[in-house]
Amino acid sequence: MWAVLAFALGITASFVLLGEVFGTLGDSDPTFTEHYSSPGGRARDIAGSAALIVSGAALIVFAAAMRRGLSARRPIAADIFACACVVSAALLIVSASLLMTTPLSISFGGLFDDNGQFADGNIAVLPQAGTVMVLVAAMPIMALAVGAFAAAIATTGQWPRWHVVLSWICAAVLPLGFFFAPLLALPAWAFATSFVLWRATENTGA
Repeated sequence: MWAVLAFALGITASFVLLGEVFGTLGDSDPTFTEHYSSPGGRARDIAGSAALIVSGAALIVFAAAMRRGLSARRPIAADIFACACVVSAALLIVSASLLMTTPLSISFGGLFDDNGQFADGNIAVLPQAGTVMVLVAAMPIMALAVGAFAAAIATTGQWPRWHVVLSWICAAVLPLGFFFAPLLALPAWAFATSFVLWRATENTGA
């Protein structure tokens, strides 16, 4: 429960903090130069990237914790879920590193009055590469993970029907993450999953 909650919080924080960078996909260097000239903007990007790394690490822990229980009835779906989660987590962590590089380098250089970073242009390359990795690579693989999760829990009778339906919806819309709005399905699914697991823990304790 705690791992998927950490994932939900981390991915939500990253989407909120990195939303401005995600929205500049396709913009030219001057847009990013203006964005990174603001210390507040750089701080948001660094914090959002750190949250993305945390969410990736939490996703690995969640996949490892859930795989054994899911494999009892649907071993293939459980394996696909675990593998897809690990690949998605790796993509999120690498993309976070790309998104963090420019603001962190500029901020670090500023401590030593070195303002020459990226003076020759190409400042848009790294944040755009990180954005593409999140939206075009990580989200479709995460959709595969959520779809495999839905397939694994659909016939157990231990998960509420609404959560199974939510999982299928999330899996269907995540590949459209480059339209941004479908990204909201991922934190919704993660928070819902943590809630169901919490209720199950409470009922077991009772």
